[in-house]
Amino acid sequence: MPPLWSALLILGSFWIATSHQVDGLRADYPFRNISLGWEARVEDLVDRLTLREMVDQMANGGPNAAPAIARLGITPYNFNTECLRGVVKPNKATAFPQSVGLAATFSPDLVRTMAEAIGTEARGINNDAKSRGDYSQQKGISCFSPCINILRHPLWGRTQEVYGEDPFLTGALAAAYVEGLQGNHPRYVRANAGCKHFAVHSGPENIPTSRFGFNSVVSERDFRVTYLPQFKKCIDAGSLNLMCSFNSVNGVPACGNKRLLTDVGRKELGFKGFYISDAGAIENIYTWHRYVNSTLAAAALAANAGVDLELGSSPCYLQLYDAVVKGLVSYETILERVRKLFYVRLRLGDFDPPQLNPYESIDISVVQSEAHRGLAFAAATKSFVLLKNDDNLLPLTEGSIRTLAIIGPMADNTAQLFGNYAPEIDPRYTTNPYEGLRSAADNVILARGCDNNLCSKYNAEEVKNVTLAADVIIICLGTGQQLEEEDTDKPSLSLPGYQERLLEDVIAYAKRPVILLVFTGAPVDIALAKLSANIGAVLQCFFPAQSTGAALRAVLFKDQYDRVISPAGRLPYTWPLSMEQIPPMTNYSMEGRTYRYFRGPGAPLYPFGYGLSYSRFRYTDLFLHPSVVKSSNDTVYVTVNCYNLGSYPSDEVTQVYISWRDIPVVMPQLQLVAVARNLLQPTAEPFTVRTSFTAEQLMIWDDVKGFILYPGAIDVSVGGQQPNQETDVGSNVLYTTITVSQ
Repeated sequence: MPPLWSALLILGSFWIATSHQVDGLRADYPFRNISLGWEARVEDLVDRLTLREMVDQMANGGPNAAPAIARLGITPYNFNTECLRGVVKPNKATAFPQSVGLAATFSPDLVRTMAEAIGTEARGINNDAKSRGDYSQQKGISCFSPCINILRHPLWGRTQEVYGEDPFLTGALAAAYVEGLQGNHPRYVRANAGCKHFAVHSGPENIPTSRFGFNSVVSERDFRVTYLPQFKKCIDAGSLNLMCSFNSVNGVPACGNKRLLTDVGRKELGFKGFYISDAGAIENIYTWHRYVNSTLAAAALAANAGVDLELGSSPCYLQLYDAVVKGLVSYETILERVRKLFYVRLRLGDFDPPQLNPYESIDISVVQSEAHRGLAFAAATKSFVLLKNDDNLLPLTEGSIRTLAIIGPMADNTAQLFGNYAPEIDPRYTTNPYEGLRSAADNVILARGCDNNLCSKYNAEEVKNVTLAADVIIICLGTGQQLEEEDTDKPSLSLPGYQERLLEDVIAYAKRPVILLVFTGAPVDIALAKLSANIGAVLQCFFPAQSTGAALRAVLFKDQYDRVISPAGRLPYTWPLSMEQIPPMTNYSMEGRTYRYFRGPGAPLYPFGYGLSYSRFRYTDLFLHPSVVKSSNDTVYVTVNCYNLGSYPSDEVTQVYISWRDIPVVMPQLQLVAVARNLLQPTAEPFTVRTSFTAEQLMIWDDVKGFILYPGAIDVSVGGQQPNQETDVGSNVLYTTITVSQ
């Protein structure tokens, strides 16, 4: 233990010994004694609670606060706070890009830094609220974030909330988020993370059926190889909360699934925090799944399966008192559930002298601080994926354009640029595309073309006239959370309403190649833009939130000194050419899904990991050490030289993939095992990229033995893209092998 912390413990113990009251109550309960261990303090606290008090704590995960226990000096506590990429409304917190855009950065370091900022703002908001006796939802420090389910289908409404289709990338970003949010203090947690939705859940929302009663049928192989790995990373990183999902898994509702929550989550993966249900999910066990014959039975099933806390406006857990009296749930089970809740509150510093907890001194001024706004801007610029840039149309030059037209329903549709689970928009720090670009040319014309992003009404004449009048045209198309979000799956890959017609008209009337900006969470059909010679550049922007306009200005235009931020985002999902390449959403088999199991027909429109920049890169001198793996504990270190052959400084995302040879079971045809994002200067000297992966990532799943290292050769590729992809980025890929010894 660090000497400084030992001194603080002594000081805190002295405070406990000499202080007779806390908020008018005695302070000498052992659960407030910081010299005791966590377990002893939890036991003392829980032993003092009545059954009714324990049930009230378990039943109020939100929207209502867990009630105060006045006789013990325990204040209310509201668990219900969403922090996906900023503390959500009504807070005007810093709004970072939506999660799928963060995934496109391929940068765990960025996500960790962002999560630190979010945790700090959550503390500032919470401290301010507590000072006013405000324990309402969305002002707490228990975050139901990140969302780490695997994207399997491009029509899923919650695509925007997740980190894409790859378990490794999702796991790396999830771990970074957990570490950043919770902090590295030796005693206290800044704000606790909550990874969701455990564990086999990724649509449908409402098409073709409701998520509330859906049954995800999954093989043990897919469960282990695709749906579980990122949750293991989340748990290993120390997440103190997991949320179980609405759906059933192989016939058993997830929030009543003892095998999933207890046998796998706690016993196998070592989860130590608390489980919370998704909103109303326990009630759904009865009302939608019809798995039991009453809400009382649903509450008992969930409690016995391992759910510690219920989220919902009509909590079934209020019936747990009766469940204990009737023998449906044991008293010891209630004790065990409540222990988890108070353990987390202890780690957050809830019952310690506030002067010992550095997070208690954070005030509301940290919200939208200059540093956090700068980070949101940087994150947005790093998230953009350049899909096309014919003849180096981009970057444009500031001051060289006479008339710039910004066309399309997303051009100034600020509210739809944030995505769902966002903070309240703060107009002081928010720019949309039009606001960010309107000073980049002598004359800038805005033409929405549509009534809104639904584009049910289209003004063809306006679009034609503005297109003919402009020297440079930027089109802004997309969806927004109005058309894809929780509860709302997309009906098709098509652009909404008349947006395809708008694109066709601009292509027909434009004097020179135009630039298309796409604002969506999931892929949409933009094959026309890829194939048309009159679309010179395409940028997938996702939902960049408050820094949208400023970030676009910095990426699309170089200034008078030739400075520009080169885009370097990479697609975190496979962008299909058509729905013929995608199995039905209700089928949870991974066969034919994602780059790992893709079967076509044909190639996707754009592959996972794809993204251009304003520079070109060349890889040389690949070296792996060791080249022979003998134990699952081994780490393989990768070094490779990379040259920036262009004129601009640019980030390059180095991707390491493996492919198993001659194995007796089905595994992914290709698997990402390492990434490294680095800024490379355009010099004659190479940049040495260093990354690594573990031998554990080389293991295959055997239905009898579990994960094993299977002897033989494994192909390894290293470069700025997948090996052998049809639509490539123009840089080379290096190949080698690694051997698993007998």
